[in-house]
Amino acid sequence: GRYNIDFKWPTGPSRFVSIDPEIGTVAKGQELVMNLVFSPTNEVTLDNHRCVCRITNGHTYVLQLCGTGGQPHLDFSFRSFDFGSCFLKTATPYQATLVITNRDENDIAFDVPWENKDHLEVSAGASVLQKGERKEVVITFMPKDII
Repeated sequence: GRYNIDFKWPTGPSRFVSIDPEIGTVAKGQELVMNLVFSPTNEVTLDNHRCVCRITNGHTYVLQLCGTGGQPHLDFSFRSFDFGSCFLKTATPYQATLVITNRDENDIAFDVPWENKDHLEVSAGASVLQKGERKEVVITFMPKDII
């Protein structure tokens, strides 16, 4: 266009839908990528959910969203793990293996947003598990000091 365009996405009635950025400006002659995210935390259905984009001194645009979603059915072999009493600075680190199994009817993509530390490493990254597939995640504990 010939002018900057200011926009706003007023928040709608669903806590499962978000748009980023919600407020902003598209500079003259430029494009802006917006992310529409549907992130249900339980079984939920969107039936003509309205998302409205208002352009300052301009048009209003309405998106009608439909969809269903829910939590993926992943099984974890444990949800917490205690390495117990450990010797400091041993040659052999302590390890535990977490098994993640896809019990869903669909493939599930997941990520483990963990940044390894000097004393704790997690051997997992972004993965896709097919129905019934499992992944072993090795957790390595290397105590350096008493905590």
